[in-house]
Amino acid sequence: MNTYIDELAPWEKKKEHYRDIQLGQDVRTQKTDIKNQATKMITSQIASTNVTIASKNFSTDTINELTYDVEDIGNGILGMKVAFEWGISDVVWQIEQDSVRLKDILKTLYRSFDKRTIELRLETSEEYGKGLINQALANYLTLSRVNEYDFSVHMSIGIIYLFHEANKEKALDFFNKAIIYAEKQSAAYYKNYALLYKALVKRDYGLIEEAEELTSRAVNTKPNLVEAIYQNAQYNALLNKQDKVIPLLKKVIDSDIVYCLKINNEPDFDGMRPQINKLFEEVRDEGIKELNADKQYSKKKYLL
Repeated sequence: MNTYIDELAPWEKKKEHYRDIQLGQDVRTQKTDIKNQATKMITSQIASTNVTIASKNFSTDTINELTYDVEDIGNGILGMKVAFEWGISDVVWQIEQDSVRLKDILKTLYRSFDKRTIELRLETSEEYGKGLINQALANYLTLSRVNEYDFSVHMSIGIIYLFHEANKEKALDFFNKAIIYAEKQSAAYYKNYALLYKALVKRDYGLIEEAEELTSRAVNTKPNLVEAIYQNAQYNALLNKQDKVIPLLKKVIDSDIVYCLKINNEPDFDGMRPQINKLFEEVRDEGIKELNADKQYSKKKYLL
């Protein structure tokens, strides 16, 4: 298995449909741009996929039903689901930092700090969003020493080291800190967010069993983080644990039928295509039963 110690792995590079998504724009623009590009990506994948997954006769209204709105994108990795890819994860983190849930935590974390430190925290987040990476990194490193409990600072540093410096060792060190201090703050969502990044670096090192264990921890403590379930399925597929993969993928598809497209185009699952095609057929048959029974359904009705 190839390792990627001092360079970005293929799965960490930005894909063509997201080539223009990068730091340097305001959060509102980023959310709109990701939404639009995700719509184009899903439309393109539907057109090129096999009939087991999707009909080719899709209207604009149908595509809109299958894709994600700005509110979904604003919920970061939790709301983006299929729209999330590692290649734009630095921008996704920019969006995450603008969330109410994180801002509320930071108010508590900085309650006892002086005005200048609080201003520095805000300024550094703005520098990151503007793509001023060197400046942001220097200030984040200062903040990590001033307030070690701010797990979001450790996350930001880890992401910069991983995607902008390709320094996996330093990235791993700060993701570890993010996990520790997010747990101390009872911030389960951000702990699991950091676990996914740590698993990614472990995969780069070729340590797939460790990556699987880390994502399994995220799944067990945050079951609604669908992307964690999906990534756990990827690592189990790489470990050839096919008995674990199918139930995981079934959960993912039940949460969002559009994952069929992502699964269909993911090389990590190439070693078990017959089993996955059978799963797609089962999902299709379940959908047909729902239609025939006139039951309540949503996105599943479109990918049949």
